[in-house]
Amino acid sequence: MTRVKERISEEEKFKRRREQRKESMRKARKKLRQDPERKKLLFLLFSYRIQMELI
Repeated sequence: MTRVKERISEEEKFKRRREQRKESMRKARKKLRQDPERKKLLFLLFSYRIQMELI
C-alpha cells in the first residue's frame, strides 16, 4: 500500500513540476511581449530548458 502511495506522490510531484515549468514559460513569454530587448535572453533560456528536458 505504501509503495502505491509513494508512486502516486511521485507522479503528483512530477505533474506539479511540469505545471510550474509551464507557468514560468507563460510568464516569460508575457515579459517578452512587453520588452522586445529581452527576446535574445529568453530565447537562450527556452533553448536551455528544452535541452534540460531532453536529457
